[in-house]
Amino acid sequence: MPVLSLLLAPSLALAVPTPARTWIVDPGGAGDFPTIGEAIAAAESGDRIEVAAGSYAECLDLGGRDLELVGVEGAEATLLSGAEGCEVTLTAALGEALTLQGLSITGASRAISVVGGALALQEVIVHDAGDGAGEGGGLRVEGGSLWAQGCAFRDNLGAQGGALHLSAGATAQVEDCAFSGNLAIGSGGAIHATGGSLDLWGSSLSDNLADGAGGALYASAVERLAVQASSLCGNQAAQGGGAHTEGGTEASWANVRLQENVASLGAALSVTGGGDTTLVQLSVLGNQAGRAAVELSDSRVAWTNNLVAWTVGGAALYGEGDAALESSFGSSAWYDNEGGDGSGSHLDVTSGIGMVTADPLLVDLDADGDCADDDLRLGEGSPLRDAGDEALVDPDGSRSDIGWFGGEGAWAFDADGDGAWTGGDCDDAEPAALPGGTERCDGIDNDCDGRVDLDAVDMPTWYPDGDGDGWGLEGEGLVSCDGPEGASTLLGDCDDFDGEVHPGAGEIPYDGVDNDCDGADARDVDGDGVEGALVGGADCDDEDPAVYGGAVEVWYDGVDADCAGDSDYDADHDGQDGEDWGGTDCDDADPTVYFGAIETWYDDVDGDCLRDDDHDADGDGQTAESSGGADCDDTDAAVHAGAVESWYDGRDGDCDHADDYDADGDGHRASTWAGDDCDDTDPTVSPDATEHWYDGIDADCDEESDYDMDGDGEDSDLFGGTDCDDADPDIGADALEIVGDGVDQDCDGLDGPAGTGDGGASDGGTSGDGGGATGEEPGEEGKGCATAPGRARGSWPTLGLLGLLLLRRRRR
Repeated sequence: MPVLSLLLAPSLALAVPTPARTWIVDPGGAGDFPTIGEAIAAAESGDRIEVAAGSYAECLDLGGRDLELVGVEGAEATLLSGAEGCEVTLTAALGEALTLQGLSITGASRAISVVGGALALQEVIVHDAGDGAGEGGGLRVEGGSLWAQGCAFRDNLGAQGGALHLSAGATAQVEDCAFSGNLAIGSGGAIHATGGSLDLWGSSLSDNLADGAGGALYASAVERLAVQASSLCGNQAAQGGGAHTEGGTEASWANVRLQENVASLGAALSVTGGGDTTLVQLSVLGNQAGRAAVELSDSRVAWTNNLVAWTVGGAALYGEGDAALESSFGSSAWYDNEGGDGSGSHLDVTSGIGMVTADPLLVDLDADGDCADDDLRLGEGSPLRDAGDEALVDPDGSRSDIGWFGGEGAWAFDADGDGAWTGGDCDDAEPAALPGGTERCDGIDNDCDGRVDLDAVDMPTWYPDGDGDGWGLEGEGLVSCDGPEGASTLLGDCDDFDGEVHPGAGEIPYDGVDNDCDGADARDVDGDGVEGALVGGADCDDEDPAVYGGAVEVWYDGVDADCAGDSDYDADHDGQDGEDWGGTDCDDADPTVYFGAIETWYDDVDGDCLRDDDHDADGDGQTAESSGGADCDDTDAAVHAGAVESWYDGRDGDCDHADDYDADGDGHRASTWAGDDCDDTDPTVSPDATEHWYDGIDADCDEESDYDMDGDGEDSDLFGGTDCDDADPDIGADALEIVGDGVDQDCDGLDGPAGTGDGGASDGGTSGDGGGATGEEPGEEGKGCATAPGRARGSWPTLGLLGLLLLRRRRR
């Protein structure tokens, strides 16, 4: 390799794009995915998705990918319908490119919607879609592009365009497609186009219906409408039974049949509202009109080589408006139209140059509503042969004929469409027979050499079939289109003496005989790769490919998919079935949770499936304080907020967090429990309380008499004591009397030592305490035990002071 090549090789390798993948969709499990939606989700742009035969109820969106979706068994075997609640079955959005092939599609509101994307359809059937509410019951293309080939649109319902709606500049090419039985509530029974372009070639539009205009086709403001080599038959509308164009649509019609359509205005074709329209090589036959088969209004028309015949109820052609003056009419044929050949301002167009008004002598035509059995070729002696415009020629080079089978695009002399024209084709009714064709074993002279099935390219080899089961034995065979008796083209019989043994025979499992000649007796009947239990395998159900030893278990379906022999309702293998299936396991996803398991409290898991509060371990109905509740002891059911408190047992029974040895809540424990509260039933009794004298209660718990307020050790004489003044600790029966101070300190009723008397002489003598030294009358202060005002003048001051000191010492 040259040096330059060596240097470029790595970069070239990096530039090579990743090859597109092919994904297989098979609901039976033989593919990559069971659904189309799953395949789309896994695919990348450029991938191909092959769909096995079957019915798929799905709602699909490309999700920004360019994909190819193919039904491998064809549209008749592969149906895509929208899932429940799905309005549009398949959607392609802006920038997405989608190719559909070999599929049948239906939908509720619409089968397919394309908004700005590119859609290619090949051999696709769109049927029974739409509800009449939306535009394009079968297919709507808004912007973007459409290419359709070999497709069928039937029995669809739309508001505008029963089968197909084109708008917002959409471009469409439709080839060899069939539109039948479609219905539009508005216009365009089969196709409704506004703006953009539409090329319709080689297609059939039959038995479509529109309440408005255009039984088969409606076009408004379409920049390019080209209809060629197509047939519009049996369609109905109020205007334009076959087709209606307006809004300046630029249209060309060539080699088109417009037959047995019905409308009040323009049974076959209605052209109005400006635009240039070319009509060449049309056969307009047997249409039922209120006014005319073809109506032209305010449009420039080039009319050449057309045949209008057998119009029912109206004229062949009606025209009006100034644009008629700019139109051209030439070399056409008119015959047996009930309302005449021309009406309106176009009355004279049927008598111009090259006009023919004779029987066209078609090969076969009957007005039975079925266009398929009619042969519109010009029969021998037809006046329309070589009667067309001299500037136009037929494919054989001769002057053009008038009608559907004339001109350069004609197929008048190739009835079977095999490309061989009459004169050289040995059988123009058989497309498989033509000069230079390939001879095959079909009973037809394919190459037109006068010999049938000689030297055919597909001659089979015949092999001996001794047991007559249709399968031959390996060996020398005979090559021929027709084989001898007792021979078969099918090779592969493994026992030519037993007619029950051959490829395709029903295999009898486990009988030791290779009944179907596949090389072995059936020991794996369901083909899941695991032999049946009857022959020692691990497959407990050899008729179900989803059941075998090692399969993925699908729980709760009643099937032991993995052949483990366990309950299909015990997913966590804890020995108990789930509650939803009649068991007692409240969480069949957790093997530690089941009825009877040891409960782990406060983990928010009902481990024992008792349905109790995981934060109420003692079951007293209250959540533990640690979990935000009011239960201060979640191990004791007797302890919780609101419980009756049992005092002095060491427990906070009612969870009020008060001292269990302070029943009256005064902040002091009971004296019986090492406290200082002498009465734990009364919150007003405690060392901190204020004493209320003479009520018989020791309120401050000082253990002193409640009847000794002055604390001199003697109760008040009012409550059975000896203290005559319980407000003065210096007065009491045991107090030292101070003689002559006017106070009865010892409560003996005298102001002097006991036995001496305390009153003194009433006449004011010097020995008494009631009178003064000068003999004055005693005052009020000198009576009883009260202290006299003249106490400072009394005798024995030193002795009085000593008495007070002794009294204070005694109280201490």
